[in-house]
Amino acid sequence: MDYRSLTERASSATAKAEAGFGWLELNPSGKKAAVLLHGVTGGKDDMLVLAEQYVAQGYAVFCPDLPGHGKSKMIDLPDFAALGKWFDAFTHHLGRSIDLIVANSYASAVIYQYLQMGFLSPSTHIILGCPTPKVAAMTVGLTRLGQTMPPRISWYLYNTLPARAFRTKYLYRGQDIASYKWLIESEKRKYDYIAPDVAPKLSAALFGTNNPYDLPPLPPKVQHRITVVIGERDNVINKAGREYLHKILPHATFVSAGPAGHILHFESVDSLVMKNA
Repeated sequence: MDYRSLTERASSATAKAEAGFGWLELNPSGKKAAVLLHGVTGGKDDMLVLAEQYVAQGYAVFCPDLPGHGKSKMIDLPDFAALGKWFDAFTHHLGRSIDLIVANSYASAVIYQYLQMGFLSPSTHIILGCPTPKVAAMTVGLTRLGQTMPPRISWYLYNTLPARAFRTKYLYRGQDIASYKWLIESEKRKYDYIAPDVAPKLSAALFGTNNPYDLPPLPPKVQHRITVVIGERDNVINKAGREYLHKILPHATFVSAGPAGHILHFESVDSLVMKNA
């Protein structure tokens, strides 16, 4: 794939900020609509490479920032359900019927919560990239370590060059220079893009007692519209997590992203594209 930076790609999108939401729009007049949602500490620009694939299929594409990221305001988080309501409020603000939702990592949990709350339209298809119902011990340890420090200190340390280098080595399993450059660009942007206390709050909401994946299984008719995509070299999702996903989503379609890791929207963009949708 030819390399163009995320910043360059963003120049072809329209940045919007309304009602507490920040997002990018591409081809807003498209007859079908797709919403692409990034993971925690990522950003809406991260989804641009994938967005362009869906624009080529004729979609109007909307890439929102998670709460507390970019131009999206942070929300109160009494429980994880607040994030499902937040996403529902965003789609209602768009005023479009949504044909497709694609989420990666933490965002997959947000969308799973959204599904659990019965918000899904009968016409909407779902792609969950590397969902995280259970994660590797390394990920849990790093999350808890960050939560033990004052947010400004942990956020500063999180964004130091050694920390970025370690995180990239741990997460990245891509096979080409373009995907690596996109990840580096995304990593460099984080410090000023996200408030220091946002990531700890969002992580605590998921890995606390409100994990949406532990709720009763979704109805089969909803599961049939879900595709789960996981990279074979993902270091974040452990074996138990993969098995658990198959257990709670027996009627969903599971797709391998091949030798990719956890950053599918950079490492394996094609795996998140619904063909002929």
